[in-house]
Amino acid sequence: MDSSDETGHLFAEMEKYIHDGIYTGLPSVNFPLDQVRKAFYHFQEAKHIGKIVVSMPRATYLNGKLTLKHQIFNTESTYLITGGLGGLGVEVTKWMLTKGAKHIILAGRRPPLPRVQKLIADWNAAGGNVLVKQTDIGVYANCVGLLEEIEVMGLPPLRGIMHAAGIISDNFVPNQTWDSIETVFAPKVYGAWYLHQLTLNLPLEFFVFFSSMTSLFGMMGQCNHVAANRFLDSLANSRESMGLPSLSINWGN
Repeated sequence: MDSSDETGHLFAEMEKYIHDGIYTGLPSVNFPLDQVRKAFYHFQEAKHIGKIVVSMPRATYLNGKLTLKHQIFNTESTYLITGGLGGLGVEVTKWMLTKGAKHIILAGRRPPLPRVQKLIADWNAAGGNVLVKQTDIGVYANCVGLLEEIEVMGLPPLRGIMHAAGIISDNFVPNQTWDSIETVFAPKVYGAWYLHQLTLNLPLEFFVFFSSMTSLFGMMGQCNHVAANRFLDSLANSRESMGLPSLSINWGN
């Protein structure tokens, strides 16, 4: 029997053993991609036999385009959106809920408008857990209390922050005062710095800063706003150099 005949014989024999159930695959535990953290925890326990498999989302065709149904967020984490009651915060909340998020805290200085209150009620009726926290994150003690409240309320651990808080106080440079600068810096700069410091030891998955194109090109009458956004860009770079998740988005037309 030459080598090719012997190889064919071995494959036929192996196929028979597989068909008869004599040869079976290693046992496996399967986790979908959006539960990859669970997969690592399961691996860490070292109690499994065989393989731990992470399943990728299935590709589907939608309107002639290939798409992947992948959930970016998950129901076992809490996400914080500062400035969450404003226009951008509301849109981000809508998007996150469609991408797998459930527990979202919307932090803002003022109570939600009736339109936003209705949206929140609708989101929660559909299975979400969107909560409003009226607070000024430009104050350090408020940021401490906000993070402590997540634990007190029994919510899942904080795993991501969208920092969209911001106030505009426009004026030409000669007319800018320390108050007008502080007004803009308090939520955007101080809030970002406080949350950065307070979450250094948390395993965040993302920390997204809502900056502006003005930090790149400047804007007449908005030197305080430009400086505040430039700080966010620099803080994002600093976090990245520390190996921490960070992204600064320069919003603009």
